[in-house]
Amino acid sequence: KVMSPSPLKPASASPQCSTVCSDHEPLYAQIREDLAQWDGITRDMIDRAMHRWDESDILATLAVVNGTLWLPRPRLRSGEVARHGDPQLQATIRMILSILSDPALPTPPDLELLINADDYGRVRLKDRTLLPLLSITKELGRGADILYPAGHYSFAGPWISNIGLPPPCGWSDETLYRSRWEGKAPTAYFRGRPNSHTLSRYALSRLA
Repeated sequence: KVMSPSPLKPASASPQCSTVCSDHEPLYAQIREDLAQWDGITRDMIDRAMHRWDESDILATLAVVNGTLWLPRPRLRSGEVARHGDPQLQATIRMILSILSDPALPTPPDLELLINADDYGRVRLKDRTLLPLLSITKELGRGADILYPAGHYSFAGPWISNIGLPPPCGWSDETLYRSRWEGKAPTAYFRGRPNSHTLSRYALSRLA
């Protein structure tokens, strides 16, 4: 594989790891369940996944080589530079960079993976061959994406203000996301039209 001319720099990342790792334990059970679909993920599976799904603003191929993060596919099929501009995808990439740059953590093995930050999963259980794709969501009973816990909502970007929900004064998006569960109030809200897709991550249409 042809690597990007230069690796992504950890210096641009801020620490994202939770200080209470035990809070994530229930999420690991889901990952183990999703990975049970394969006896092992091979180089051929990754190649086929890269052939099936192109790079885009919401999908990125990442490679870790000797503890450094690379973009194996820095360009789109059209030849344009892959910007990976989705804020949620950028938040995940920054989180990975922060883990790789943390001297307290062991250097991970070399690996290559595809991350999908779209609102929808892309792998179906009925597919003849299941290809490995890490996603933030999938359809229960029909999807075969590998769900993973990440700080997708730790960076809301302009979308929060677009739907009239600016963070409280002195609070960042990350601070709101990292608040302990016990300190959160059970509040539901509806904002937007019932059939809304745009900004649905934050508008939470049909929630009442």
